[in-house]
Amino acid sequence: MSARLTKRRAGVLLHISSLPGDGDCGDMGQEAFNFINFLHDVGATVWQTLPLGMPHGDGSPYQCLSAHAGNPAFINIEWLYKKGWIAKGEQCSDCQRGDVFWKNCVISKAYYGFQRRATKAELQDFNAFCQTHVGWLEEFALFIALRNVFGHKSWNQWPDALKQRQPQALKESRGLLKDVISGIKFEQYVFFEQWHELKAYAAEKGVLLFGDIPIFVSYDSADVWANREVFKLNKSGEMEVVAGVPPDYFSESGQRWGNPHYDWDYLRKTNYGWWLDRIKSQYEMFDILRIDHFRGLEAA
Repeated sequence: MSARLTKRRAGVLLHISSLPGDGDCGDMGQEAFNFINFLHDVGATVWQTLPLGMPHGDGSPYQCLSAHAGNPAFINIEWLYKKGWIAKGEQCSDCQRGDVFWKNCVISKAYYGFQRRATKAELQDFNAFCQTHVGWLEEFALFIALRNVFGHKSWNQWPDALKQRQPQALKESRGLLKDVISGIKFEQYVFFEQWHELKAYAAEKGVLLFGDIPIFVSYDSADVWANREVFKLNKSGEMEVVAGVPPDYFSESGQRWGNPHYDWDYLRKTNYGWWLDRIKSQYEMFDILRIDHFRGLEAA
């Protein structure tokens, strides 16, 4: 057992979105650091959050577009100003909406500023980030770029060549969307840079970060689109089995969650590589992890 778990601790469950912030969503700015100070001052040593992934339109952190990527809505814009990659005077009318799309616009402008103004060390750091996370970042960036092209439709509604991941179609898309894909990678780079700064500060204050992994991943995600063999899908890519729970005390009719089930036979043959990569990504972000509905996962 990890030494971190041998000591009784007190902590608080508070998602990043619940912190004060611009618009309707908290972020990884000064208020996040203030919350760590608060935990330290009251003697709490654990900060637990909900999953930090990029959600669908309903905002649920348990239905994300990637099991690895971070939510750009949590990026703090002041951090970008301090880096010098964008000035407040460079904002346009689309930057003033005060929601996640406002941030996306600012971050996009910051990316072009980064290309012009970043130091050699910063450029090397970005390239190193892309190389280190190539296992998920490459497919995720292409997935998001294509999803934007097709009006945020689920990947199973894309043109057949892309839905079925035909090599030539993927190659052409990577070429046509090269700049967009690079910008999406930059967005993830910024997210993880800010998170690791926050994590380092928490460590200085003796606060452990506690993460949460959803038992299932969303059907409409980069994970399912790029790793179909991991899930129980038919040849056309549709779900053979849909996750949910039977009727119980909470629901007389049961619940249909809409997630694909894992193909545990395939995972076993591949030494659970997909799951181990998922755990590795989360341990880069957190000191302690829980898997949501772990009893169900263990039974499966």
